Amino acid sequence: MVAKGLRRYTELLKLKQTGLLVFSSLPSLVIAYGGIPPAGLSLSFVSGLTLAVAGTTAINMYFDRDIDALMSRTRGRPLPSGEIDPPLRALVVGAALFAAGDLISLFAVNAAAAAFIFVGFFFDIFVYTLATKRRTPWSVIFGGVAGAAPALAGWAAASGGMDVGGILLALLIILWIPEHIWTLSIFYSEDYARAGVPMLPVVMGHKRAALAAFAASVGTLTVSLLAGVLMNLGVAFLIVAAAVGAALVALMARLYADPSKDRAIASFKAANASLGIIITGMLISALI
Repeated sequence: MVAKGLRRYTELLKLKQTGLLVFSSLPSLVIAYGGIPPAGLSLSFVSGLTLAVAGTTAINMYFDRDIDALMSRTRGRPLPSGEIDPPLRALVVGAALFAAGDLISLFAVNAAAAAFIFVGFFFDIFVYTLATKRRTPWSVIFGGVAGAAPALAGWAAASGGMDVGGILLALLIILWIPEHIWTLSIFYSEDYARAGVPMLPVVMGHKRAALAAFAASVGTLTVSLLAGVLMNLGVAFLIVAAAVGAALVALMARLYADPSKDRAIASFKAANASLGIIITGMLISALI
């Protein structure tokens, strides 16, 4: 019984997504510090950010529970399925986790890191989820700002401020998130239409959504190479980033030529893998 209850709440926190967002902050942390930061700083930052991101995710799922119930992809989540009842429990858990995480960042890291984590929370909940997600197909841009907050927070945690390096790493995430969401929403366009969520493929069609994802992939490639040059990440990183980015651009071009569901889900998986490779490459390059 306890294990089942724990599973419900871990599903609420989307641990895989949370882990990816936290991982995306590590190149910023290492590059801005100029090497491996002290263990105390690293542990405090990672633990605070993890709690804050997980809490934000739970709050997001609380507010999205009605549309999640209408979509085949999400109706099995703990809130629309009724596994967590009353739903207010999810809001309370999410708020407690976020508050704990941001307070850890404030007192054990620095105020700048805590501020950027709060910016991510604000954009995710108030700007993306509550203000724009159900009103405009361009809401994912604001969601991208939320997704970039961990990278900004990582830079601020190591340096106490912000400069062009942290902004470039955040821009990389901002440009990647539309690729991630628009390719997935082509595959699940009927779901989004049923729930009344105006995703780009629903409002403008699969062809235009694929073109927008292609444009974002070109931007991602450009920013990753620019970041590699400006932050002296080395020739090996530039070769990897160029190869991975060019392959993704080619996939997105094929998706535009044929915006089928099969190509959309393949492009979605490739976009996820490409970000993981680029972030890992940045981290390794910064460490060596």
